Amino acid sequence: DYLNKARLELSAERQKLRQLLASRRAANALNSMADYSKESRKDQLVELEAKVEAMKKKLVEEEARRDAERRSMLQLELEAVRYSAGFVTDREVAADLERLT
Repeated sequence: DYLNKARLELSAERQKLRQLLASRRAANALNSMADYSKESRKDQLVELEAKVEAMKKKLVEEEARRDAERRSMLQLELEAVRYSAGFVTDREVAADLERLT
């Protein structure tokens, strides 16, 4: 009788330990999933920040290119006005065109 009671108690303790172990494993799995999700979001944020920086760089390069084109066109217009007003000679215009092209 005493032996049966001890066996039942031992079996109950084993069951409690199994449940505790299962709940601990479940908690660890949830923590791992949360950590993975957190790291995944961090990785996504880093990727997005890199894309934004690349877009900013492209925008700056595009603005610089447009500014250079605009300056070139203004320079050509100025040369045309100067020539038509008689401020420069044909030779100076030819030299300027050679320099610009």
